[in-house]
Amino acid sequence: MNSLMLRAAVLAVLQAVTLACSVKVAGDGSDGDGVTSEQGCNSGWEYNLRASSVMTAEAVDLVAVAGTSAKFSVALTADGRLLAPLDSAVFEPVEQPASGTLRAVAMGATECPELQPCADPVAVAVGDGGAALRSVDGGKTWSAIEVGTAADLRAAALATVRLPGEVRQFVGVIVGDGVLLRSDDAGATWVPVALAPELTGSFRAVEAGWTRIVAVGDGGLAIASTDAGVTWTKLDSGTTADLRRLVLERDRVFAATEAGEVVVEGEDLVFETVVPSEPVVDVGLVDTIGRVALFADDRVGPWPEDSPLAQSIALPSTPRALSRGGHELLVGDAGLIAEVFVEEQGLLRGRGRSAVHRRRRGAGGGADRARGLVRGGGGDADGARRPHARAPGCRVGPRRGARARVGGRVRALDRGAAGVRSPPALVSAAQAAIADEIEHARLCFGLASAYAGRPVGPDALPVAPAMAVSSDMSQLAVSTLIEGCVGETIAAVEAGYAAAVCADLAVARVLRTIAADEQRHAALAWRALAWALERGGAPVRTAVAAAVATLGVPRIDAEAIADPARGRLGAAERRELAATTLRAVIAPSARRLLGRREAVRATPSRRRAFDSWRRSGPAQSTRMRIHWRRASGPEEWLASGAPDRRAR
Repeated sequence: MNSLMLRAAVLAVLQAVTLACSVKVAGDGSDGDGVTSEQGCNSGWEYNLRASSVMTAEAVDLVAVAGTSAKFSVALTADGRLLAPLDSAVFEPVEQPASGTLRAVAMGATECPELQPCADPVAVAVGDGGAALRSVDGGKTWSAIEVGTAADLRAAALATVRLPGEVRQFVGVIVGDGVLLRSDDAGATWVPVALAPELTGSFRAVEAGWTRIVAVGDGGLAIASTDAGVTWTKLDSGTTADLRRLVLERDRVFAATEAGEVVVEGEDLVFETVVPSEPVVDVGLVDTIGRVALFADDRVGPWPEDSPLAQSIALPSTPRALSRGGHELLVGDAGLIAEVFVEEQGLLRGRGRSAVHRRRRGAGGGADRARGLVRGGGGDADGARRPHARAPGCRVGPRRGARARVGGRVRALDRGAAGVRSPPALVSAAQAAIADEIEHARLCFGLASAYAGRPVGPDALPVAPAMAVSSDMSQLAVSTLIEGCVGETIAAVEAGYAAAVCADLAVARVLRTIAADEQRHAALAWRALAWALERGGAPVRTAVAAAVATLGVPRIDAEAIADPARGRLGAAERRELAATTLRAVIAPSARRLLGRREAVRATPSRRRAFDSWRRSGPAQSTRMRIHWRRASGPEEWLASGAPDRRAR
């Protein structure tokens, strides 16, 4: 089993679980209150953000950096000179043709059909008066190129984007004052893209995501392309501030303004402006924790600032830019170059510094296991199942074990809504999860039909045994733990690993789609469990604690077909994934949820008793303390504000 891919799959799910338990859940309407989990399931078991200095030959101010690996990286000085690690890890000046002052640098690697780099990365550097240089050996040597404009160029991007039909295209985009240029031959030649007047302005940054490219600039200008830069449409950024820096997480936009605010594109594609505690210099992505920001007070930290995943750390001088291209670097004043990485506490701690591996955007999540028989709509008369009709990566045979996890959790939440009035946000999210599972089945049956050469679809789904209802809060919590927190979390890791090792592009695309959904489903389960523990009190906590104490690796039978290259993992791999997930994510997360103090409101009579104790003299204090603890229990004792000697 590939340890780096396993690590990536586990960490992706751990991030979702940690964030889920920090989300405020609307109240159930009984008392007008909401339930807020102030700490994540894994608070105290965090990622440690680190910045390891990289040596430079000169202590000069640096304003930009790009790289695909430690071997292939390039930094840009404030006066337009290029530095790169030539024969060692030290960044030193490289020979470059005379040109206007360079302002930006970009790097990207073309891919072969097996999704591996075909050659050394390509890099471009652009600047004033149409200055443009190109490197085909990852920044070691450079040559001047003609881009057909004398305009000042401010940013560039080189990346592979996904087009409809799972077509992948390596494309380059350069932007500047009133111009946008495009290349489809790895930056060798560039042509201007004609833009409508309302799409034109002074561009300052451009980045590529999964399926779209976004450029931003002065006055809140933001445009996007979903056809590899051929045509562009306007985005409503919701601001008139000048946008200077940009990163796309998958396809969502995060842009830093000149004033240091951050413009964020929501899931509903609506933008909002966030004012940080300190101005933000740049935003970027770091493997395993996602978005990070450089702050004007010489810090690098996760974004948003209140993320429970890691704490910000101080830098020796003012940072100026985060790298693009896959290798996480930052640069700044006085020769500051640092490799940014993550060290995990707890069971995923590596040997020394964490291995920094390439971020796989879209990887993660699990293969759907829709219940029912695989039977062609126009297949054999007897409806016989054929093994070859199974889609790689999707287990569409009869479900082994009990109920489908998401369906079971949705039923639990629905009956919770009837019996104890579950928060509407949880119920609506669970209903959305049902729609996700239906879409997963559609995608998998589509693959099965393609590989079988005939229509394949589900048989009748027996649902009567799975529809038993109970309004008992303890049963709701335990079923959420088993079916959701355990089942969905393991499924998300399993699918993430399957997507990472899958070599079939069509199957990998389906697995990536399922991956993102399964992570949301796992996060939903942990949110629901946190709510049940908060609302249900001691009986629910006792039931869940007993269930956690007996957790074990779920039974996994041998697969009739095991083909990791086509997304179908063998039983041994699945058991190892499940065991790792249980040990590294599920068990510590459950223990931390159970370890939280219940938010208990003291009754007026108990409050009067406590006030009496506060007013009593030393002779009464010990007796009143004992009385208070016996009457109310340690949780209410702590909630009342009384000192706790156990913590000393």
